[in-house]
This record gives sequence, structure tokens and C-alpha cells, in this order.
Amino acid sequence: MALDFSVQCRNHGFMAAPIAPAVLAELLGSGWRRHRETADALADALRALAVDGRVAARTRIPSERALAPSLGVGRGTVTRAYDRLRDE
Repeated sequence: MALDFSVQCRNHGFMAAPIAPAVLAELLGSGWRRHRETADALADALRALAVDGRVAARTRIPSERALAPSLGVGRGTVTRAYDRLRDE
């Protein structure tokens, strides 16, 4: 999957295009659900996508509200995962 780097962010230079919730859910797969607390597992899986290059740096990821139904989890789970990643 190729990402479009033509979208420019006013404060951070070039950013990749946003990734659709369904596409991110497909990239995540279901393996992340098998481990520990769901929010921690989701945060780890999201980090892994960025580290291994499956999601380009500075890609805009979906909002909690948009991603939760695509993953079949509650919004709070996605919020906790995003909060954990922001805190790191």
C-alpha cells in the first residue's frame, strides 16, 4: 500500500495522507487481541506498525471514534491506547 506524501501540515512539514479506519484495522489484524489488556495490546500493535514501516511516519491515524467500530472495541479502549502512545 502506497501512501500519498503530498498533504502538507502547516507546522510539521509534509505529512502522509490520513489512513482510513478500515485500512488500519486490516493492517492491525487480530493478533493484537490475544495479549494482556486490550488497550496496551492495541498501543503495542500500533507502535509496531510505525516501527516496521507498514504505516509511514507522520501518517494521520483515525480518531478514536472512527477507529473503535472498525476494530470491534469500545472508544475508551482506543482512547487509552492513543493516550499511552502520546505519553511515551
